[in-house]
Amino acid sequence: MGRLIDHILPTTLKLRLFVAFIVLILLPFSLLMLHHFSNVESVLQRTFSEQSMEQMQKINQSFDEMINDAYRTSVLLNQDSLVRRVLQKPEQFNEIERVSLIEERFRAINNSLFLTTPQVFYTIVDLQGHVYSSYMPAEAFSSQTQLQQSPRFQEALKGILPYTLAIEPNYVHAEVSRSPDVLSIHVALLDGSYKPYAVARISIDYYQWYQNLTHAYSSEHIYAIVRPDGIIQSSTTDPVQAISFEQLDAFGTAQGHYESDGSIINYSFMPSMGWYLVKQVPTDIVFAEVKHLKRSFFITFLVFTAAFIGMTFLIASAVTRPLKRFQESMSQVAQSQLKIHLPEEQYRGEVLQLATSFNQMVSDIQKLVKQLNQEERMKEAVHFRMLHSQTNPHFLLNTLNTIKWIAMNDHNQRIVDICLALGRLLEAGLNSERELIHLKDEIELVNAFIQIQCFRYNKQYEINWEYDDTVSFALVPKLSLQPLVDNAITHGFTGKSTGIIQIRITADDKFLDVAVLDNGIGPEASKKHSSNKHSGIGLNNLRERLHLLFKDQASLEITSTNEGTLVYFRMPLLISEPYE
Repeated sequence: MGRLIDHILPTTLKLRLFVAFIVLILLPFSLLMLHHFSNVESVLQRTFSEQSMEQMQKINQSFDEMINDAYRTSVLLNQDSLVRRVLQKPEQFNEIERVSLIEERFRAINNSLFLTTPQVFYTIVDLQGHVYSSYMPAEAFSSQTQLQQSPRFQEALKGILPYTLAIEPNYVHAEVSRSPDVLSIHVALLDGSYKPYAVARISIDYYQWYQNLTHAYSSEHIYAIVRPDGIIQSSTTDPVQAISFEQLDAFGTAQGHYESDGSIINYSFMPSMGWYLVKQVPTDIVFAEVKHLKRSFFITFLVFTAAFIGMTFLIASAVTRPLKRFQESMSQVAQSQLKIHLPEEQYRGEVLQLATSFNQMVSDIQKLVKQLNQEERMKEAVHFRMLHSQTNPHFLLNTLNTIKWIAMNDHNQRIVDICLALGRLLEAGLNSERELIHLKDEIELVNAFIQIQCFRYNKQYEINWEYDDTVSFALVPKLSLQPLVDNAITHGFTGKSTGIIQIRITADDKFLDVAVLDNGIGPEASKKHSSNKHSGIGLNNLRERLHLLFKDQASLEITSTNEGTLVYFRMPLLISEPYE
């Protein structure tokens, strides 16, 4: 993944600044602004839908008021004593008088209730079959009982409901109304005994009402009434989207809105008829101002972005030109053998600091190279001396083996033992390739050293070992215990013919602890009696070896006790069991 990113990212500073600006500033800011504009559009859509709902509620309210006015018309007709007398006793009037009286009442009601509403058509049929109307019918009645026998009139006569609503084909002459159908209310006119004496049909040209009402709103908005048999009206010539009654009814809400095919559809249920009133508005109209604002903003933003990118490239060029010079100079460092120097007077600010640091770096490298050359020559000299010095120990070891065989021929066991012990120590010293050995091998070297010291001083030194067999194969620095024992014999047992040295070795999960305790005179008293100028060299050598091998994980301490001297050192636990 990291290699892929490195491969995609540009290598030059200019392009990296450009990509950083695009990714870290331009892209997040653009996404943020798009998010804000989306929120603004959502708020506008919600606000527009709320306003549309208010408009459609007014239309629903106007529709209900129109139906109520039509019903109040029947109440006025029923309360008019003259109308009641004409309808109950038509024989008291001739036909012209009856028709004239009823039509006059129709005109009076229209002028009082339906002056500003669409056309209303009245039809009254009494029980004797006389028909009174306020309109020119599209077709003449074939008989006086045609309307009286119609299902709607018969249902009204039963008086089950105060009135019935129905959509009927337009029966008015085309010169009066061209609407395909009308909304009719059938009401039975009742006498004092609540017995019907006539049936009134009040029909409303709701197409005309709907067009007049929606015409007051924007012509860009499309209104429609949706009922189970489809869309029956649209307020404009623009086609409304295919909206089904089942689709709106499936929402399960009386009103709401949704977005479809680039338009916002608002719908409201008309409970009086069981229809849906729909308003369709293209989103381009709703969001016209937002889109104009968005377009203006992004044009301005792109102009400023282009200017900023140009300035970025200019600034980057001013920075990268000195860096290119640095690059060329650094590529010439090796070829010129570090004999290169940048003119600092040509630079300012941070670039000047870079030039100064570069010159200082070249100077430091020159010094380091010189120092390394000197150390390399010294290392070669030391290596030569080491090879030369290994000649004498090998000669000494061979001579020691000769002495051992002579002593064996003379049956002098003490000399043989001394030669064997000294041989072990010499072999350990000559084996310079191994710095760490097993603890059990180190214990054998200490025992050999004690054997030599007892013979040398003609004294008895006793060593008590305390350790667990599990640490026998723990790795310790070679000849690390021998200096501690030598220190106890040389400085602790001064003036004493015997001595006891206790060596306790313990281990935990991470560290190996070694404690060497003698019953000598102690460190303070040994300083007074000691005249050896090399006192403490063995311990210091061990301390430095531990530090070189284990750094801060190893330590060495010397303390005085009531019984003598305690030397303690700790090092990491390293187990190296041989392969079997």
